[in-house]
Amino acid sequence: METSNVPINPTPPPLSHLKREVEQSRFKLLVDDKRLRIAAMTIVVVTLTVSTLGYLVAQKVNYSALPPNPTLADSDQLQQSLESSVALAPFEAMTLEQAKTSAETALSEFVELEILFNENFLPTEKSKKSFEEATSLATQGDAAFIETDYIQASKYYAEAGAIVRGLISTTEREIAEITTELRKSIDNLNESQARELSASLDARIQENQTTLALKKRIASLPVIVSKMREARNFELEEEYGKALSLYAEIKDLDPATVSLQGRIDSAQAGSNRVKVNSLLSTGFTALSERNFGVSRNSFTSALKLDPKNLAAIGGLQQVQKLDDVRWIRAKLSKAEELIGLEQWRNATAVYDEILNRDRNILSATEGKRRAQQLEYVFKVLTEVNKTPNKLSDSRLFTDAERVLQTATKFDSIGDKLKASIAEAEKNLDDYRYPITITLVSNNLMDVSVSNVGRLGSFDEINLELRPGQYTVRASQDGCKDIYQTVEFRPGRDSLLLECTPLLL
Repeated sequence: METSNVPINPTPPPLSHLKREVEQSRFKLLVDDKRLRIAAMTIVVVTLTVSTLGYLVAQKVNYSALPPNPTLADSDQLQQSLESSVALAPFEAMTLEQAKTSAETALSEFVELEILFNENFLPTEKSKKSFEEATSLATQGDAAFIETDYIQASKYYAEAGAIVRGLISTTEREIAEITTELRKSIDNLNESQARELSASLDARIQENQTTLALKKRIASLPVIVSKMREARNFELEEEYGKALSLYAEIKDLDPATVSLQGRIDSAQAGSNRVKVNSLLSTGFTALSERNFGVSRNSFTSALKLDPKNLAAIGGLQQVQKLDDVRWIRAKLSKAEELIGLEQWRNATAVYDEILNRDRNILSATEGKRRAQQLEYVFKVLTEVNKTPNKLSDSRLFTDAERVLQTATKFDSIGDKLKASIAEAEKNLDDYRYPITITLVSNNLMDVSVSNVGRLGSFDEINLELRPGQYTVRASQDGCKDIYQTVEFRPGRDSLLLECTPLLL
């Protein structure tokens, strides 16, 4: 059976185009998963390797050595020709494989850069021309790869990748510059310029979270500008509360608004200043009215808003001073009242309260001394009046007289002390001058008198004695001894000493 002599024309596999299609499909599905991107590249490389090897085998067949019309008898010859055609020296085969690997690597880098650009950026007229140039180079690389000219293929792929890499770098730089200017225009509240720059950015980059956030800020600019103007007018009118409310609304719209925090701080300071002035006014008014509680609270509140406010500090000092004066005066009045009630010990305790707060209050020091003196005087005079006979002792009489002189110097003394003084004066008068006492005896008794001495025996004797208690002793043989304590007072002028026989 004759067969027509039909030449074998192997079909070259698509390389950069195939790789782009495979990788684009996979990158569109899993663009953010780098591990899957690497897996996709591996699959492509394996595919290309198998296709290329098939093509190389076909290309290495020496078709000129085949018979024009091969038959089954020529099969052995065909087999030998194929084997001889594909057989290469080990070194040559290794070099060829290395060149092929290098070409595949360059191709993979080009395809990845191409996908990266297309997924993130939008082409411009300038970038379109560069892309066409890169694509043309990649196509030439494909042709060289098919011809097993892997070194040339690597150069084409590398040049194509360099063009796309440069496009990416240039585009990123341009986008960064536009974005910077866009942010400045937003910060300056320049809506028209911001919108122009945003449109320029939209022409170069795919929509993402950054561009969406910037567009949101741009959309808020008209409202923000209006509220800023209104808030500023409120500040000029010292309506700081309303201004702060508007600033809060602006913060909700765009927290990143430039100088917003500074405006808030300024409005808050103005609000505090108005509040402080109002509190100072209230404080000084209350101070003039001696309403120390309200005044102190007002000045304290003012200092919480403005800790270094000198007026509030001075006002609080005045409150403290005047309040202290008021308190001291009240305590002094209470102490004087207690003295008037002859509660001298309680009065002393009140004076101690005053002195514990301020040791320099002279009236409290003097008042305490006066209260203590009055208490002492009353105690001494009470004792004198209770036992006036002790006044016969000249030392005790002198002490009592000195205390009585002190008591008479006090002003506004109470009724109890007045009565005690009057009684003591009478007792002192009674015991102040000697009285004549006549002692009558039988001229047989031996008589002695305390504070006087031995008088001996006598019928009658007159003694000049200070009123008081005296002990009289008398003894006589056959009579009981006399041992008698006698109170000599004015009005009693004699004492009879009689012998009482022992038998009786």
